[in-house]
Amino acid sequence: MVVGRRFLTLVLAFAGMVLGIEGIRTAVDWWHGVLPAPTFVDYVLLASLPVIGWLWWRYLSPFRKACACQTPLSPVAPASCSGPAAPSSHESRDKAPRVP
Repeated sequence: MVVGRRFLTLVLAFAGMVLGIEGIRTAVDWWHGVLPAPTFVDYVLLASLPVIGWLWWRYLSPFRKACACQTPLSPVAPASCSGPAAPSSHESRDKAPRVP
């Protein structure tokens, strides 16, 4: 089941990438006037660009809220996108640590 799910994710990601690239190529051709009479497929490609952009921003972008890359770097443990966020230190990197 896991292999089928991963394969399906790979196929959908590839299809989204192809759809996005072809949509951008169609938009550039339309903008430059190379596309004199757009067909139905051209309109679908142009209409899919905001959806593809939203999917990228929501799930794949390093700027999304759920990404641990947005946590400030701590001298104890650097942030990484592969694992949970490390607890942030309240000490500044410019200051020496407090001694009790």
